[in-house]
Amino acid sequence: MKRLILVLLVFFLFAPVRGALVKPCIVASIFPLYEIARGVGSPQAEVYLLLPPGADPHSWEPTPKDIMLLTRANILFVIGQGLEPWLNDLRKGLEKRHQKILLASKGAPLIHLEHHKKTAHSGVDPHIWLDFRWDAVLCQRLADLLGQVDPVHRGLYQERAQKLAEKFLKLDQAYRQRLAHCRSRKLVLAGHAAFGYLARNYHLEMISLAGLSPEAEPSPKVLAELIKSLRKNRVSAIFYEHPSSRRFAEVLANEIGAKILYLSPGASLTQEEIKAGISFFDLMYRNLDYLAQGLSCSQN
Repeated sequence: MKRLILVLLVFFLFAPVRGALVKPCIVASIFPLYEIARGVGSPQAEVYLLLPPGADPHSWEPTPKDIMLLTRANILFVIGQGLEPWLNDLRKGLEKRHQKILLASKGAPLIHLEHHKKTAHSGVDPHIWLDFRWDAVLCQRLADLLGQVDPVHRGLYQERAQKLAEKFLKLDQAYRQRLAHCRSRKLVLAGHAAFGYLARNYHLEMISLAGLSPEAEPSPKVLAELIKSLRKNRVSAIFYEHPSSRRFAEVLANEIGAKILYLSPGASLTQEEIKAGISFFDLMYRNLDYLAQGLSCSQN
């Protein structure tokens, strides 16, 4: 894969830069950024999503077709902080072609991990799109960048950014209200720690089996210790965020008599969700319902 990227990198380093486009082209690395780009830019901008259905952004690599798409982009909208492992190989070539890269993590209120928990993400939790207030900021940042690329439609981009930002702030407020009064505040994940920003913003304690790495699996000792702790704290729900982690959720749930509930990190959709026209907001409100159910939250 590295060799392929280097070959293609040479190609578009020396390929002629595309002239003025009829529409600006935005390529987003993951689904939440695609939703923001589409909400702010469409229909005046072309918007494309790199991550295919069901793919894991932590390990996915672009195909030659994807890299060709990147050469068309006026704006590449990515998270950074190691979430897109392919980005560093392509970044210099993109910048040399004067293509703009909008890093969603730049200037964000990031969660910095303890030294012993550091991973390929340089000691930072990259799941910043689950901070809905920051998503509202990203709407404005993208509108500003689009206004530079396409000043004729600057006003439209600004107007749509404001409306979309309001939707994110409304989502944030719904989480704050719904999760304010819960019997439990322990968010137990039988998978990787994808929900640190939700936990921080809504005062939950996230307990994860696998840290930030989706590939990591807990040892029998870790499982036994966690089961003992969950029994002591009378945890009544185990959450999982990927089909591969459901078996661990079942192990924990069977041991302590808890229910199993699904939470979507929202980075990518399944084929079924795409066919159903599910939006990022749909996923997050569904998550909120499951969180309120699993944590026994009251409506007061």
